[in-house]
Amino acid sequence: MLRILHTGDWHLGAQLDRVSREQEHLFFLDWLLDYFERESIDVLVIAGDVFHHAQPSAEALALYYGFLAKLAKTRLRQIVIIGGNHDSAARLDAPNLILSELNIHVVGGLTADERSWERCVCPVFGEDPETPQAVFLAVPFIHEYRLGIRTTARSPQDISKDMHAAFSRIYTKVSDLARGRWPGAPLVALGHLTCGSELGSPEVAVHQMDSIGGLSPNIFDERITYVALGHLHQMCGPRLDQTWYSGSPIPINITEAATSCYVMKVVLGGPPPKNEDYSALRHGAYLSRVKLPTWRQLMRVEGSLEALVVALKKLAWKEPLPPLVYPVIEVERYQPGIEAELHKALKDFPAKERPRLVRCQQNASISAEEALLHKQETPPLKELTPEEVFLIMYHQRYQEEPRPAILSAFRSLVDGVIRDEQHT
Repeated sequence: MLRILHTGDWHLGAQLDRVSREQEHLFFLDWLLDYFERESIDVLVIAGDVFHHAQPSAEALALYYGFLAKLAKTRLRQIVIIGGNHDSAARLDAPNLILSELNIHVVGGLTADERSWERCVCPVFGEDPETPQAVFLAVPFIHEYRLGIRTTARSPQDISKDMHAAFSRIYTKVSDLARGRWPGAPLVALGHLTCGSELGSPEVAVHQMDSIGGLSPNIFDERITYVALGHLHQMCGPRLDQTWYSGSPIPINITEAATSCYVMKVVLGGPPPKNEDYSALRHGAYLSRVKLPTWRQLMRVEGSLEALVVALKKLAWKEPLPPLVYPVIEVERYQPGIEAELHKALKDFPAKERPRLVRCQQNASISAEEALLHKQETPPLKELTPEEVFLIMYHQRYQEEPRPAILSAFRSLVDGVIRDEQHT
């Protein structure tokens, strides 16, 4: 029996408006270490987006390498990691000579050159040193340009067909390589892409190209028992009967907080997990969806300023980390600096247990632009707010109102200046 744990989309180094997620990641990594021992996991697969940025911070790198070092003390026999679209392929691949000695197989990136695809094939042996219990096909995120696909002046349908053909060729080739060496071994593939229900399905953009949609699950060779996918942040599947996303272990934003987070346990060569909800895969394998604990809430609170102040003072939670709060204030018109009142409402909490405000939003019944239009003439400068001055000057320069994104950026700058002044 071989027990595999599938996870991905960790996004180490992610922040929410300058609020670090490091503590949540630490809780998750500690949970993983305990789970490996409790459930006798043999292989860990990480399906891309290890980091949130291509140039990760020192703190994110310390989390990653510190965790890999701890894995050497567990019963894990193999770790398989692929690069995602957020990762730097070269950065992930750089320490391969050292990591391979620790049974950590990393494929950060590939090109269209088939000679490089052999490094995707990773066998895992048990007691028999000649016959692996499974062969892992570690195919990372590959940009269309590296696949030799050009998109300029071409239709989405043609691009999608080329992408489908290219990935089909890769997964067929690596399956052939594995079966050519070990004919009877189960195949477990990894991938970091958007897999839809049919060719060109409009689910979520693949490779940041909105016009293509998801690739077909038919790109995966029929000999593959299980496909461990990354890129979508919520657990979902199956695409056909062997293709699943584990999702991200923590919600990366407030939208993702509405659903639970999971990892996936796959059992090859043994009975289905006892007392667990499981799905049957191909070739006698089984999959169990393992719900993760919630270590910090991401919550939205809405109402008037007075109502929000009361609600913030009464906040309570059961999780080990204080919540991240998205306040939405109902106002008549935008008021710079109003966020300071919400921060005051949290001062009674001990510093280490204090909730954090994230991206304070104001819903105005009258916009700043409408308020300006109602004025018969421009009043003296001292009677104008910074935003009103910005709107007047923007209109004089461009003869139009600023787009919402520009106005939001200006408001963030004003709020930042006000916060800095309050702290000096």
